[in-house]
Amino acid sequence: MFRRRHFWRFLNSTINPKPPCQMPTPEVIDSVRLHFSPQSLWILNFCLGFIIFGVALELKLRHFRMVMSNPKTAAVALTAQLLLMPLITLGLIYLFRPMPSMALGMMLVVACPSGSVANFISLNSKANAALSVSLTATFTMLAPLITPAVFGFWGNLYPPAAQLMRTISVSLPQMFATVLLVLGIPLLLGLYVSEKHSQLAARIAPSVHKVSLFIFIVVIIAALVSNFQYFLAYIHMVALLVLLHNGLGFGGGYLFAKLLGLKEYDARTISIETGIHNTGLGLMLIFTFFGGLGGMAILAAWWGIWDMLAGLALSQYWAKRPPK
Repeated sequence: MFRRRHFWRFLNSTINPKPPCQMPTPEVIDSVRLHFSPQSLWILNFCLGFIIFGVALELKLRHFRMVMSNPKTAAVALTAQLLLMPLITLGLIYLFRPMPSMALGMMLVVACPSGSVANFISLNSKANAALSVSLTATFTMLAPLITPAVFGFWGNLYPPAAQLMRTISVSLPQMFATVLLVLGIPLLLGLYVSEKHSQLAARIAPSVHKVSLFIFIVVIIAALVSNFQYFLAYIHMVALLVLLHNGLGFGGGYLFAKLLGLKEYDARTISIETGIHNTGLGLMLIFTFFGGLGGMAILAAWWGIWDMLAGLALSQYWAKRPPK
């Protein structure tokens, strides 16, 4: 039997001490490589897939049909994801001129779909939670195509980042295959179980959520502990950028939806779907294809922490102001 102490011993063995980090200068962050062992990466991939499988256990085909039955809302959400947020990101990059690895991290984050966190925040915000679930499911299903395409196209529009991508030789087809394996297949499997074995899905979904989330949090904490010196040394370089980036995502998505005539509760949903991104997926791609590139990983990790805090604060604000 795989006992608890064996799990911790195995997890501990994946974390090797790293030498003290270099002086925290902006130039050095592009050469920093965070440590994340192959074993930990395998566990992270499994956890992401397991989380998506658990989410899909509560989905039905009607959630996808709902998107198709609201073409205007779907078009606004898709435009916000594929055009508005990348444009905001590119504008911030040209305005602040961050180091190339940080710029790539910003682009990769916005190329990732939202996750179940967005659904939770939408529910608390008195937004259209059903629409949020439908959009999240649809964007997750399309992620194997959207994530590599958005990242590859927009990332190449900033020359320093494009040059870094060529140096690393990122394979977008391999990225497609990885996202399909980690997100697409578990989503389809969970949806199949939900449709064909609904009683089984309802019975196992809570346990799947708890187990996958627990292991995921443990792996992320372990990775943070093993790289804590880098996190402390460079967090000041990404904190303000992430705050502005995330805030403009929430605000831009909301204003965009309102300008196009969407109702208040739909506009709130678009705002949340635009501002919340699956940084777990982003970190997995960073460690798989970019070798734990410092600027990308630190920015994505802090984004994952900050967008949950900001999203919860926004939901508290909206919860006190029901849509009219």
